[in-house]
Formats: sequence, structure tokens, C-alpha cells
Amino acid sequence: MKAGRWLAVIVIPALAACGGTARAPEGTAIAEDAPYEVVSEAALEPGALVPEPVGEEILTISGEIGTTNDRGRLAFDMATLESLGLVSYDVEDPWDQKEVTYTGVLMSELLAVAGAASDARSVRIVALDDYRVSIPIDEIHRWPVLLATRADGEVIGVESGGPSRIIYPYGTFPEIDGVTHDDLWIWSVERMTIR
Repeated sequence: MKAGRWLAVIVIPALAACGGTARAPEGTAIAEDAPYEVVSEAALEPGALVPEPVGEEILTISGEIGTTNDRGRLAFDMATLESLGLVSYDVEDPWDQKEVTYTGVLMSELLAVAGAASDARSVRIVALDDYRVSIPIDEIHRWPVLLATRADGEVIGVESGGPSRIIYPYGTFPEIDGVTHDDLWIWSVERMTIR
């Protein structure tokens, strides 16, 4: 695993939950009774310029996107990623086999900020160890799929499957099942390609 470059300590103030609901991206089924809590409102909205990473680069997005900040791709450090707005929800983690409160960015919000093409169908996600999955974009808009950066309030370190991981809202939507979705809980996300 290429973990060596990720060992820098990231110091971010603790986030306090503030209640409410996030802005639902156009075309999503997520409404005012969304099954998550807003932790911080978005400071970076779709259509805004996304600054180049100042801190350690933790995520890049390429492919069918309209927003770039680094040689035709969109790169994020942790502070910029979390400026997209954070939400949290409790979920029974199928790998840790316990309930965890995950906090992070809604994947639908990340796609909106990246300017994902309206005809794009999937997000190809690659982990630090080169594990790969493809998530259908219609699932990202149907459910509050999370790119989590925190578990139980703590930043997810590389040694624990960070700096970010994909989380599905198990238990909230009965159509999300372990047979189909367990393998999509990809850890140590490094890059995404919109196709």
C-alpha cells in the first residue's frame, strides 16, 4: 500500500453537530426528512472555483467533469473537501460489525461541485492499495451515500482505512443490501473517475 505519503498529521478542529438538513442536489430523492444530520454547511457550492490543494492532496477526480484545478483534474486537500459541507449518520458497519457514526461529504454534493456530466453513469473509485469499484451514479442520487472523513468524531487515519471511505446508509433504506453493497464500502479512497 502506498501509505507513506499519507502519514502527515491533519489537525482540524472538532466539529459540533448543528442539526438541520443539507441542500438536496437536483434530481435526488433526499428531502427535508433526510436521514442524516448536518454538521457543517457548505462553504464551497457547485459552480464555484475550487482552490488547488494547500495541504496534503487526499483525493483527485477526473473524467467527465466540468470543474478542474490541477491539469485537467480536480484535486482536494482535507480542508477543501470538508468545505463542501459535512453530514453524519449512524450505520451498522458491515466490516467493523458495530454501529458507527460516520461524518463526511455527500457523494451527490461532491459530484455537483465537480460538475459531473449529466449523462455520466458511474464513478470509478480507486483505493490506495489499487482496489477498485464502480458505483452507479443513480445510487448516489437515490441515497445519501457518504464519502466519510470521520468515524465517531475522529479523523479516519490511513491505518484505519482513511483518509476517506465510501459509506452506504444501511438500515435506513431496505433496498440497500449487503450482498450487493458491502464490496462498495471502499476504504482509503485515493481517486475517482466520472464516466
